[in-house]
Amino acid sequence: MKTWKKLDCGYKQISLALMWRRQSICSSVHVKDWLSFPWNQIYVLGVIRSRVRDTKILGVYIDESLTWSKHIEEIAKTITAGISALKRFRDFASRDVLVSVYNALIMPHFDYCCEVWDSLGSVLAERLQKLHNRCARVIMRYKNETGQSELALRHLGWSLLSERRFHIKARQMFKVLHDLAPVRLSNIFRNSLSANSYHLRNADNKLALPLPKTEFLKKSFSYNGATVWNSLPNEVRNCEALPMFDKLISTSRPNVI
Repeated sequence: MKTWKKLDCGYKQISLALMWRRQSICSSVHVKDWLSFPWNQIYVLGVIRSRVRDTKILGVYIDESLTWSKHIEEIAKTITAGISALKRFRDFASRDVLVSVYNALIMPHFDYCCEVWDSLGSVLAERLQKLHNRCARVIMRYKNETGQSELALRHLGWSLLSERRFHIKARQMFKVLHDLAPVRLSNIFRNSLSANSYHLRNADNKLALPLPKTEFLKKSFSYNGATVWNSLPNEVRNCEALPMFDKLISTSRPNVI
């Protein structure tokens, strides 16, 4: 929980820092000199910092463009290796054993900090879904043919990864709004309320959405977390117990990409 909270805050801080940096440079540097700006000579607290294309923070990769391409690439490598392992011993193990191996070694990579990087975009999301489908076909011993992936997912009772991430984020929002998460996490949503708001939630148990000025901030948990919560049915939002919420959310099929 603390891991992805730090990641979300770090993501927003980097975004704001880059926007400030670009604005200050544009005000003093001519447009034609933009590409020749010495990005490799940036000083932080009097120390020169080398430019890097991406960096790894608590197991999550963030690149210089503030996208999740590098992170998804690393996830794909790990999961591909896991799929190869499944293939090697699927002829010697039962389906239940294969599912257990998948849940233990592969699925955690799909879920890790997904509340933070869920705004990855349709192209990257589709790449992960294809890996998920491939896992299902391997376990069910289906061929890579039209309709086989959907059939394998249905037989295994697996949902789409987009739905799974939606449910994980909704569950985290429940914890935030019911004091089951760190106070600092709850403050993200309290601080996002407008000046004339007098309560965290309104009569419909919905959150007031913040007003981000950039597309980067729209991808943050403070914005899309509130959006996910508001999209839930009233019955689910008004639930007061986490076990009942889990039961209701598991039967909800959101319209997500």
